[in-house]
Formats: sequence, C-alpha cells, structure tokens
Amino acid sequence: MARERTKGLLKGCLFVTLFSGLIAEVATADDGTLHFIQGRIRVGSEQERRLGLTAALSSLGTLWRDYRGSRMLQELLISGPHEMKKELIVAIHKEGPLNLALHKHGCRVIQTAIKSIDNEDLTELISTFHGHVLALIHDPNGNHVVQRCIEAASDQLQVIIDDVIKHVESLSIHSYGCRVVQRALEFCAEEQKNAVVDAIILCREKLMKDKYGNYVLQQTIITGEENTRDAILNSVIKQGGEDSLLSLSKHKYASNVVEKLIQFGSSRQRDKIVNELLNTHEMSNACIAIDMAKDNIANYVIKTAIECARPDQKEQIMEELSRNRIELVCR
Repeated sequence: MARERTKGLLKGCLFVTLFSGLIAEVATADDGTLHFIQGRIRVGSEQERRLGLTAALSSLGTLWRDYRGSRMLQELLISGPHEMKKELIVAIHKEGPLNLALHKHGCRVIQTAIKSIDNEDLTELISTFHGHVLALIHDPNGNHVVQRCIEAASDQLQVIIDDVIKHVESLSIHSYGCRVVQRALEFCAEEQKNAVVDAIILCREKLMKDKYGNYVLQQTIITGEENTRDAILNSVIKQGGEDSLLSLSKHKYASNVVEKLIQFGSSRQRDKIVNELLNTHEMSNACIAIDMAKDNIANYVIKTAIECARPDQKEQIMEELSRNRIELVCR
C-alpha cells in the first residue's frame, strides 16, 4: 500500500515538474502520454488537476478539434471538481457549443458535458441550441448531442421536443432523425411523449414501409399505450388491398412492425392478428398463414406468431401448416 502511494506521489511530481506548460502538446502527442495525463487528472492532486485545466483553457480551440485532446477535455469534465467543470463550461460557451456539437471530436466533449455538469449549466448549454435543433439532428455528429440532451431530460428539453413534433414525419424517415425520435419515445416525460406519439400516429402508414420509419413505429409499439397499438393494428389489418396483413407481412420493413405488434400487443390485439392469419385468402383458397409461410420475409411473421400465440392458436396454425406441408416443401 505504501509503495503504491509513493509511486503515485512520484508520478504527481513528474507530472508537475516535466509537463507544466506542455500538457496540451503532450496530451495530443500519442496514446501513451494521453493515458498518463488522463490518469493524473483522475487520481492526481488538486495541483495536477489545476494544471490540466489551465492547459485546457489556454489551448481549448486546439484540444476539442483533436481526437486525443478531446479525450483530455472529457476526463476533466468527468473527474474534475465542480468549480473546474464550471470554468471549463464557461470557456466552451466562448468557443460556441454549436461548433463543438457539429464536429466529430467536439461533439464527444459536449456529450460528456451533458452527462457531467449540474442542471443549471445543462439548461444553459441546451438553450444555446435553440433555433439549430434540426441542423443538429440532420448532422452525423450533432444528432448524438441531441440524443444525449433528450436522455438528460433537462428543463430546456421542450425546445427540442417542439421541433421533433413539428417535423416528426421527415425526421422519422431520416437516418439520423429516426434515432432522435426513438430517444424521445424512450426518455421524454409522459406529456411530451404523448405529443410525439400523436404526431407519429398521423403518419404511421407511411412510416411502416420506410427503411428508417419502421424503427420509429416499432419503438412506438414497445413504449406506447394500448390505444396507440390499436391505431397501428387497425392500419395493419385491412380487408384486401396493398396494405393488408398479408402484403405488409411480405414487405421488408413493414413486416418488422407486424412482428412487434405480435410480440408487444395485448392478448386481445394478438388474438386479432392470429385470427386474421387463419382466415382464408380469397385468391389462393388457403388460409393466409400458408401464403405467408411460402414467402421469404412473411415466414418470420408466422414464426413469431407461433412463438407468442396461445396454445390453442398455436395448434391451429401448426395444423394448417401440416395440412399443407407438401405445398410448402415444394414451393
């Protein structure tokens, strides 16, 4: 124990003696020196941490743009005392939080700040994104910052949620936007989440068949109330046409939504889907389950139905499959 304490003191002396005034340069030199400086910030003395902060403040513009430099800043935000975090956040505000949020390394500093600073500073930080929420969501780096903001559930979150609700359809079919909408469904307060769900339900039929939108609908099914799942279910079970249960189950993206309804729906909702599967298809004169079992995509829906159905329903489906096994084998 004494040896470890002595070793730590020697490292601290070495840090103060050799690296004072050169910390920013050393931190960005290579991974080895970065790890050393991160370690001293994490377990070192107040003097060592103060040296790290002084270096960060004097070279902030260089550090947040650099992969290793940004990691040093993150360590200060994670391990530094409250007062140091305050000083660093003030300096970040001078740099412009939006600039950092849109940068591949700077966005990681902002994400760490969101998780590490107190509620007052977090509220002020999020307020700087007002008027730029959509730009952040559509950005490969900025969207991660918005997701962290939603997870943090700050008092300023309504600024973000208002834009999400207003543009929920276009965001849900966007590769980055769909992630933000899903985080809103997972982490928002009940009133905010309900407003997002209401907006999603209005465009549910478009989202169901979309490459990204189907993930939003799946999350809506998982986190939504029974009446929300009813609205989606009513769009899935229609009499004929291109949006029938059969055609949607054969669709690459919509089939995922059907499976989630079976997995997370109530027993009443699941019964409705299984009963529809057992209905006779007017074109083939066989039950819909047989047509689905022949399809490369829809057969996964049948597997999910068998896994989740009541024993008597499972038996009915298996009987139909067994009765048509020759046709299924030769398809």
